[in-house]
Amino acid sequence: MIHTPIGDKYCLEISLPDNYSPPRGRHTRCLNNTLTITKKDRGLFRSGVWKLISNKKTAVLGILITTRHPQTRAATQTIYNIPNLPPPPKPHRQNHPLSIGHNGRMIIKGQAPHRTTGGGLSSMPTEILEKILGYLSFQQRIGVQRINQRFRDATMTPKLWKSVTIRNRLITNPIVKSILRAQTTSLDLPMCVWRAHQTEQIDMENFLILNPPKLTYLGFQEFGGNNSIAATLIILSKNLATLDLSEADFTFLSHILDKLDRTNNITSINLSVMKTTPNTRQPSALAEMYSPVRSNTIADLVTKCIKLTDLVLCGADLSQDSITQICHLVTPTLVAINLAREHVKNEHVDALTLRCPNMKYINLSETKISYEIFPRMASRWRYSMRDLSLPEQLARQLKLFSDFGPYERRDEFATLIKSMPRMERLHIGHFRFEHTDVMYRRTTVKMLSAMFPKLLINPNPFGTLGPSTSDPGRKYKNNIRPNSWVLRNRH
Repeated sequence: MIHTPIGDKYCLEISLPDNYSPPRGRHTRCLNNTLTITKKDRGLFRSGVWKLISNKKTAVLGILITTRHPQTRAATQTIYNIPNLPPPPKPHRQNHPLSIGHNGRMIIKGQAPHRTTGGGLSSMPTEILEKILGYLSFQQRIGVQRINQRFRDATMTPKLWKSVTIRNRLITNPIVKSILRAQTTSLDLPMCVWRAHQTEQIDMENFLILNPPKLTYLGFQEFGGNNSIAATLIILSKNLATLDLSEADFTFLSHILDKLDRTNNITSINLSVMKTTPNTRQPSALAEMYSPVRSNTIADLVTKCIKLTDLVLCGADLSQDSITQICHLVTPTLVAINLAREHVKNEHVDALTLRCPNMKYINLSETKISYEIFPRMASRWRYSMRDLSLPEQLARQLKLFSDFGPYERRDEFATLIKSMPRMERLHIGHFRFEHTDVMYRRTTVKMLSAMFPKLLINPNPFGTLGPSTSDPGRKYKNNIRPNSWVLRNRH
């Protein structure tokens, strides 16, 4: 065995007859600078092939093993038909304590290279792979498509495109077209920006006319960009039932209601915390008389959305005319309304009880109503009310934080609540659930729990329990939390 600087060369010397001449072939030079003659068909091997080294009358037949080309394999055929040849020796790397694997990593003797027994995610059944991909966001699923064709086919199944959520991104017409072509029924775009030029708006409108969207839920929470093109998508979505415009711009609502007709199928609208630019905000002294959410806009809402069942207006900064029109003109099909933190008064609630006799949920936290209206509420909504939220003012009038108080009025209140057989939840106080607020209402909650042991008293709809089945907040993916009301700092 001869050791060379490049590798180890195993060879065997064989005496050749005097009339022997090497066959023709390509002349190559080994890594250890030895002139060799190899067969033509074996010239594609870089090392580890049978070679005939001619040196006068001595032939050396062996294998050259080098670590510079670890992926080479030794040939299994005999190049020259020379009789009585001994079996070739085994490659050196099988006996050497160190060798290099097929991936270029060093392998220690006795340690087998890592091999995967299965094919990973690609070998899983399609149903399981779709279930796994369902936990990824829309952006992550788009990235997974680039792995291979199997993952691309799995991410394009209609089940994964049924509901699409894109958060805080710039969206374009091609993205929206791809989503709508996949027959998506739920599209949520919180904090997204959608901009388009005039020609792009015309192109998008033509596409929506030729390909009517199948959307039943659409969320434009805190939307930014072109209001006209987004309003076109809402208007041409004839199957749209739930629309979430929470924390959106007031001009966006105006664009929608200007183009909307009475043939729409919208049943749930979230208009909580409508935003306006700071320079257009009115002074606090005029806030009750005038508001950016003007009465003519609310008039379009209550007259065009004739199939409404759920309406959320908390923190929308409604004017008195707007509240009056809602309570007097809203469709009688309404069963849930959230008017928290609005300037709602007793006469407004009185009109609402006559207009909507099947009310199941109403949130009047931080409003201006008093106990005088409650007997009429309890009598008119006796067999329908399930979730009721009342302001802090009513708790002070009943003195629910003290053992001393108006016992007759308190007994009357308990009798009215117990007369509602379907009542499930009762909340009295501010609609805030920080630790200090919970501790402040602790005495009130303790007294109410003793009076109504079968009811949930002041439950947190933003906690693990979640909103009730009658709460319209259950229908929206971006439920407004009380800390968002700081945008309407009027109280």
